[in-house]
Amino acid sequence: LEHARNSLNRNAEILLLNGFAQPDEELLKNFPSAFIVVYGVIDSSYANTPLAYHLTSGGSVWGGMTRWAVGYEVRGAIWYQGCNDAKFGNARYDEQLKAMVADYRAKWGRSASEFAFYIVQIASVNDDAAATQKPGDKSNTAWVRDCQRRVSEALSGSGLAVSFDVSDATIHPRHKVEIGNRLARLARKGVYGENLVTEGPMFASATRESGKIRVHFRTDTLADGLEIGASKWVDENYFVPTPTAPLKGFDIADANGKWVAASAEIAADGKSVLVWSSEIADPRQVSYANCEVPVANYQNQYLNATLYNSEGLPASPFGPQTAGVVFERTVTVSDGLLTTCLYRAKLVSTSVAGVNELVCC
Repeated sequence: LEHARNSLNRNAEILLLNGFAQPDEELLKNFPSAFIVVYGVIDSSYANTPLAYHLTSGGSVWGGMTRWAVGYEVRGAIWYQGCNDAKFGNARYDEQLKAMVADYRAKWGRSASEFAFYIVQIASVNDDAAATQKPGDKSNTAWVRDCQRRVSEALSGSGLAVSFDVSDATIHPRHKVEIGNRLARLARKGVYGENLVTEGPMFASATRESGKIRVHFRTDTLADGLEIGASKWVDENYFVPTPTAPLKGFDIADANGKWVAASAEIAADGKSVLVWSSEIADPRQVSYANCEVPVANYQNQYLNATLYNSEGLPASPFGPQTAGVVFERTVTVSDGLLTTCLYRAKLVSTSVAGVNELVCC
């Protein structure tokens, strides 16, 4: 497509492959013969780039790679990105992602129903955090995950594939076939019209009930009800834990913002979760898997978040988070030079006409 690092793959194969190679027999079971089509995959990715590099307004990956694909017929996109924004704390990640999706659809002249946009919610960026993380800790990774959840719900023609439970506490999960299966469910319903549940339990609302908090989930993500599930996380020995009670992964806080790990159980209705703690008499906030590493095997202590639906799809993390922007160095630049990284820069002075001094990551 261009002399950058694009690639265009055209195959008369099954819709979703194990990578871009030959179909995996396990994946073939998920698709009827009608799904065998001629299709193209445009891979416009560049490792460890912030979202801003992909924006149509001056983003270097957009300008050097993606824009050359405009004009090709498209039906959808998969967005698997966020570790750089988590590393440096992009406080505008949600608004930038919304703007990017809208701009891409406009560039191709497609509506939301004609251009699906499916987001892979990122796994863990800082696996060392498993040793020290506590309820209520701020986490840029948790912030990006929650942005991705909220954007996927706010945009038509979008959906979310959770990945933290197939990660061995690193940003690149080994068990990517499961992520592919979850993306396939989104496409099978959103693009091809199949009637199936595509996502795990997604937060809808929370109410206080006699010293407890009841968490409600979107009805279209419940399937036949909530369940305690097992992470698909695997190590070199393909370790997969057996799901056992109690339900794990919930924290609650009081009116002063004191967070503690909470007890939780699936309510009798099978559609909501009751959360409480003896340390918090009057809980005011609740979160789930709202940390850097929701799943990790740390010194033989298995940390986990175990809420799933009956289809075996994990609940998305949720909870209050803010991005903690990290400033690393000071640079002096001419106006307009940093169009792709100003989102993580802070103006500290303008001492010379036409020159801005920035504190920039």
